[in-house]
Amino acid sequence: MQIPCTIDINVCGVDMKVKVQPKITRPLKPVWIALAAGLLAVACSTTDLADATRDIESSESTANAISETTLSSQPIAGEEAIATVPIGHTIIAQVSDSLTEISVYEEPDLASVVVEQFEHPRFPPNIGSSVPTVFTMIENEDTPEGWIEVNLPIKPNGSTGWIRLSEVTLSSTPLRVIIDRDGFNLKLIEASTSPDGELVETTILDETVGIGTGASATPVGSFYVTELIRSTSEFYGPFAFGLSGFSEDLEEFAGQENAIIGIHGTNEPESIGRQSSNGCVRIDNEIITLLAQTLPLGTPVEIF
Repeated sequence: MQIPCTIDINVCGVDMKVKVQPKITRPLKPVWIALAAGLLAVACSTTDLADATRDIESSESTANAISETTLSSQPIAGEEAIATVPIGHTIIAQVSDSLTEISVYEEPDLASVVVEQFEHPRFPPNIGSSVPTVFTMIENEDTPEGWIEVNLPIKPNGSTGWIRLSEVTLSSTPLRVIIDRDGFNLKLIEASTSPDGELVETTILDETVGIGTGASATPVGSFYVTELIRSTSEFYGPFAFGLSGFSEDLEEFAGQENAIIGIHGTNEPESIGRQSSNGCVRIDNEIITLLAQTLPLGTPVEIF
């Protein structure tokens, strides 16, 4: 029997007690973190932010141990290696560091229409630092050599396009997040392969969340993590993930043209388990801290 232990940590100047399982054999290392210079410009609150100053309390929920293979994405060396990526893994394409922008095409052809141009790195609104530009690859049997089809972090939700393989570096992750709006539930799933080659999916987190209200619902769809932000407001908890999706009910939020959907902590634990936001997903501060130490950019997020 494994008995969880409690450790004291300090996140954003706030002392927290976090329960961990002794199976974790080395510290979880944070992935890319953008330090917020202001509030995250995402659809998050239906209450006044100004008075959100109460102490953050850790919840009674505890997470299962996360294996070391999930602590970062795994590099993929070359186009031919794509076929060797284990079943159930998501391929992440990060724009090469040598580039300052990347063009996305409607078809895998340089003469095709340019759907969008993305800066690299990106500078999300109200954030004091940059984040790398990432996409998730779409499996496509008809992919021509030198190209990949990817999901895009633009409106409308579900947009896709084609990018040149020579302009990105590839990695893969066995992790994916599944959010059930009706059940107010978030699961973190890890994919692995059985000895006989079958896909095995293990639930390593199973937590209650708060979601958007009826007038500003959390959108349904397939998204992915585009940025990780260290929050400067207790209202959002210690961390917030920006996703590739946008509110389908709000045209703007917090002075920004687009209302980006996110997953973040909260200093209002009573808002978890019900409709309480303008579209973002709220989760316990202990769990968002664990996720911030675990999920690479590009982790897929399915919301239904």
